[in-house]
Amino acid sequence: MNKPADNRGFTLPELAMVVCIIGIVGATLIPTLTANMKSARLPSAASTLAADLEYCQSLNISNPSAPCVLCFDPPNAHYWIALASSPNTAITHPGDAQPYDQIFGSGRLASFGGVLLASAALPNGNAVTTVNFDGFGRPSNGTNLIVTLTLNGQTLLVTMRGDTGDITITSP
Repeated sequence: MNKPADNRGFTLPELAMVVCIIGIVGATLIPTLTANMKSARLPSAASTLAADLEYCQSLNISNPSAPCVLCFDPPNAHYWIALASSPNTAITHPGDAQPYDQIFGSGRLASFGGVLLASAALPNGNAVTTVNFDGFGRPSNGTNLIVTLTLNGQTLLVTMRGDTGDITITSP
């Protein structure tokens, strides 16, 4: 005896309709998602810099006999953590055993392409290339540090208070 054909499944026009709907939804969502990812780069870069400042502070608190410094190279959107005794040589990053050398748009910070390290300065505008810390994690000169990050006309300030070492991220 012959069984009737089992016609389970979708027809070609039904599949084509589903593919068209997915394409339309994707075409409307992708610009929104990429815009959100781009707008998140600057705050994420500022948070990363703040975390690196805090890491350098913690190194100084936990081992004051081998103080660390955070060095800035704004023209190259670059900063690194080094021992105070050899500030031009980055320490080893604990996460990947590579030099603790942070460059926006490259390496660990590749997703922050376009972010500029506009300046690292004191409140009076004098540029800072190296931040030394005391045994309590405060800037050793007791003066606030202001690091300016920019991306596509947006600006965020990462500020470290000189009296407490507290770090904040604000818009100018």
